[in-house]
Amino acid sequence: MSNKESTFGITLKGLTDLLGVGVGIDPPQDTASEDRAAGELLGARLAGTLPLDTAVVNALPAIIGKLQAELMPLAGRPLGEALLDDKTELSAIKRIKDYGKKLAAGRDSKANHSSATAIYFSAIASALLFHGQRITSYSYEHLRESFNELIEETWIPPKLARHLSKARRLCAKKRRQ
Repeated sequence: MSNKESTFGITLKGLTDLLGVGVGIDPPQDTASEDRAAGELLGARLAGTLPLDTAVVNALPAIIGKLQAELMPLAGRPLGEALLDDKTELSAIKRIKDYGKKLAAGRDSKANHSSATAIYFSAIASALLFHGQRITSYSYEHLRESFNELIEETWIPPKLARHLSKARRLCAKKRRQ
């Protein structure tokens, strides 16, 4: 039996990718396709709403009306809109940050991690710009560098890049004080 017959004609790279999928490793992608995937995921997430904590909602059916503002701080608004709105409450921004952090902690694809990280740092930028509060333990220098890295990504939407750029300038100013 030849090698081609035993692997059904799959190349060594194809076999490596297939085995990697079997053990939970994404096959390597080129940078352009990873960037495209990250941009598409970010766009979809920014257009979507913050998911509800269903366990809490199901546990409190009798008083859900009273808690609606706390459980649904964005009242169905898209994340992207809420992140760029200076009237978004700080509690809602913190929920978005926590959502981004939770997504980024997953062991998913690089595109998923990148888009989640963008949401996380965008929420931090919103808190800084709209409420004058740093909702993370990261230093202003670390935030400035993180905002800068995101701004340079081609898959970041222009409005979000401008938002991050403003936050980067604020962090640079705070760092010098």
